[in-house]
Amino acid sequence: MLNKTHQLTPKDQEQLWSAVNKALIAADADYGDWPPEEQEHFRARMGEDAIRKINHVLLDRLLDIPCQVDEVDETLDRVSEIDSGVPEFKVLLFNWAKLLTRGIGEDYIYLNELMPEDQSLLDFPTLYAYDYADYLLQQTAFKQEHSNDKGNEYYPYLPNYWARLLINKQFYYTTLTSLASYVLSESQTIGDELIKQLIPHQYIEGKNHGKPAAGDLVIYDMEIGALGLEDQLNELNHRWNDYQQERWLAISRASAQKNPAVYIYDESQNNDPKKIFIFTNEKALKQIRWRHFLSDCTPLLADNADIEKIQAEEIVMAKAWILTNYQDIQNNFDATSPTLNKSKTAADIP
Repeated sequence: MLNKTHQLTPKDQEQLWSAVNKALIAADADYGDWPPEEQEHFRARMGEDAIRKINHVLLDRLLDIPCQVDEVDETLDRVSEIDSGVPEFKVLLFNWAKLLTRGIGEDYIYLNELMPEDQSLLDFPTLYAYDYADYLLQQTAFKQEHSNDKGNEYYPYLPNYWARLLINKQFYYTTLTSLASYVLSESQTIGDELIKQLIPHQYIEGKNHGKPAAGDLVIYDMEIGALGLEDQLNELNHRWNDYQQERWLAISRASAQKNPAVYIYDESQNNDPKKIFIFTNEKALKQIRWRHFLSDCTPLLADNADIEKIQAEEIVMAKAWILTNYQDIQNNFDATSPTLNKSKTAADIP
């Protein structure tokens, strides 16, 4: 059984590696005869059939859930449900084994993001190479919908990436994000709560909710109810969203001038080992290789107090901004105005 530091007992380790080796051989009988580089390429690029064969073995050996290979996907869906009845430590052991069958490099890192079938993490030497390729993909999609818009300039990690890896031979879930995104995540949460205090609201059923739709489906129709202040709430939320985008860009630009650095927060709980890796800028991403992730992060580690100072300042600014815009909307907003009463915009109000 796993203990509170997420370490494996000797019995767990034996069970884990036995299941992993059997699963990889089930995916390809020649796996054990390949050199390490070829094994790594197989783990990184394996197709859906190989993944199902691996999960078939792991379900049986680690969770005591036998099934047919063609039933694996359905079985995994049931296991992932909160009330599946599978003990948490068993689920963690299962995910640990899956990492050992899919991960690459020194830390068996695995990026839990969709990729084209002809690509794997091995095609992107550094974090920057992957992130910039993702940025270009997003910009292409954006310009197809907004042909007259120049798009956004590049800064790292606008989305958060989910990954898994081994740290000191222990399994961890991880989130990879930028300094700007991490700092604003807390101010967004606090800001959303403040808006809810200023204009209380909740989801309520719309007039079509629950009505029959095509086939056996029913209509999902939930609306925001704000006791008659729905238009004012929409306007405040619209401004708040614009403000956050402006602040993300401002923090990203400021971070680009900083030295490359990495910050780590440990948010682990029992049977849920988790760390957050935060990167200052493009320079940091260019120095970190996927196959040597922890080794490359180590010399860039910085004091978390740097982030917490910026975060505290952003929270103060966000609260003041919300209060100012809320008062402006209360004083000047007219829902019947086609211009939405923009005598002042989010950018005009400090």
